[in-house]
Amino acid sequence: MGLLNNLKDDPLLPLVHLYMQDKSPRRNLLRDQILLKASELTMSLSGLETLFSYAPQLDQHHFFQGTPWEHMDLLQPPLVRGTLEAGNAAATTEVCSNLRILAIALGIYPHPSFSAEKARLYLNEVIALNLDSLFIAETEEARINQTEFQQTRILFEFITLRYPFHGALEYVTKEIEKLSVQRPIITDKIEKLIASGAVLLKHYQIQPESFKKYKDAVHTPSHFSREFEERYEEELKQLNYESLAREAEQFSLSMANTGLVSPSHACLVTHLNKYAPGLIGASLGLKAAGNKNLKQHFPLIQELITAGIHKKTKQAVYGLSKMLERDIFTEELNKAIRQVISSEPDFSTQQLIQKVFHCRTDQEAKACLAAGLINILGQPLGVGQGFNPTCQSTRALSYWSQKNPVFFLKIYHEAITTGAVSLPYEGQIISSSYLRLSEINFTIPMDSASAVLLPHLDAIYAEMLKRTGFRGEDAHKWINPHFYGHGVLPGFMDVNHSQNFLMLFRHYYHPCFQHTIQHALPQPAGVIIYDRNDKPLGAHAILIQRICEDQLGNVRVYFYNPNNDSSQIWGKDMEVSVSGNGEIEGEASLPFEQFAKCLYAFHF
Repeated sequence: MGLLNNLKDDPLLPLVHLYMQDKSPRRNLLRDQILLKASELTMSLSGLETLFSYAPQLDQHHFFQGTPWEHMDLLQPPLVRGTLEAGNAAATTEVCSNLRILAIALGIYPHPSFSAEKARLYLNEVIALNLDSLFIAETEEARINQTEFQQTRILFEFITLRYPFHGALEYVTKEIEKLSVQRPIITDKIEKLIASGAVLLKHYQIQPESFKKYKDAVHTPSHFSREFEERYEEELKQLNYESLAREAEQFSLSMANTGLVSPSHACLVTHLNKYAPGLIGASLGLKAAGNKNLKQHFPLIQELITAGIHKKTKQAVYGLSKMLERDIFTEELNKAIRQVISSEPDFSTQQLIQKVFHCRTDQEAKACLAAGLINILGQPLGVGQGFNPTCQSTRALSYWSQKNPVFFLKIYHEAITTGAVSLPYEGQIISSSYLRLSEINFTIPMDSASAVLLPHLDAIYAEMLKRTGFRGEDAHKWINPHFYGHGVLPGFMDVNHSQNFLMLFRHYYHPCFQHTIQHALPQPAGVIIYDRNDKPLGAHAILIQRICEDQLGNVRVYFYNPNNDSSQIWGKDMEVSVSGNGEIEGEASLPFEQFAKCLYAFHF
């Protein structure tokens, strides 16, 4: 290893040699030149071999000093992929940083403050999060965009050729468990992790049961589906009632345990809808309340299954199950549901759905739209913004589904059929039809209702901000009651305009006070999220769902977070919990005092 092993015609050799000797301010210019040359080497395994040989020496000579990569203890594996795909000097620096950590993990480079064990834990997480980059499908899209993925793919190929996979499957399984317990509507990330874990299985003599249940859940949850995986839909027609009942039980148990749905499950539900409707409840795993709703509204549920349950919309099976368990069915809601699923979409809506969800037919597009209402009404806490900056609008979808589902369906129907949305604001109607729609990154997986509504809602929200102007207080004092509508409490307090902010929050929200507003929850609130060093990262919109004691008697705030993954660090020693502390599906929680530290605005 090192300089002596490099070829004399290596373009980096003179630059690295100068950099190691130079102590002047000119050194930063040399670093830029090294990164420029190194960027070419990151595109091949042989080039990475050269960079790998330099990585320890560069680190020893403070190559990363003054950059975000200076302190290895603070590096976050989930950020690696995004940095690599951003390109430029940052991507090249990211490559070099990972190569030095690989050298530490392999014992080639003993580091004074970052142990080999820390390096291995870091690499386990990085590999687990990026295994999918090693196995890009051989599609035309991948071929056209192959240069976009090349640097990422080659780096992880280089690392995995040298670093053993020990612990990677365990980490993948823990990530799957952490995400699935939150029961998101969109399960793409979970399914990618499952696919990556399946690749790792070749390094294991047996398939761990903890991973197997997730792998089976998205592919073959029943014995019969494992036997006839490729011909399941056809073979299903041969089963008698008793065998269908057994299928229904196995599928529903798998779905209940994981929150994940197989395409075969969607086939089963549609088959039962036609030939054995008495088993629909069993296939959805319904409890007493769900079975009661199914019985009372059976024709509507059959219509919903026909309209929205297909292999392409498989996750809506879980949404339908959860929707039936909710106490929301009224004559008005049923009428609104039928209005949506029987509507012909506006041309712009049709084009959007076909593009975003790769629908081959008009029927598939309409199925996606029907699945959108099923998922939102079934899983109000499962809707997520992904990496789109749309927490306000995403929060609105969850809020309406919980507090005013009929209004949600009205807005959804308006968007589908007219290609616009309108909301009242201070005596006037704001319509997205005359606004520039917000740009949403549709490559980020999202549910169909979000895809249809977020561009309009975000544009309306921006217009409300514009009209509110500079009133000397937080604009959400006026915006929230109009944007979210029914149920938002009239009082508003923000941390910048109250000397008694925390005292008032405790007075209205802590269960030890008599004047709590528990009956009015959920309520919108604003928080400031901090990093591990307690540095503020920015404001974020959430819903306070409930406040009560956990199983240990500690008062916790349970809230909905529009982020897909609510298990986050919100500050030094402040980790948001998503399970194990009394959370229901989709909730996150913090102890009352920790949550209060992050809070900056609330309604009362």
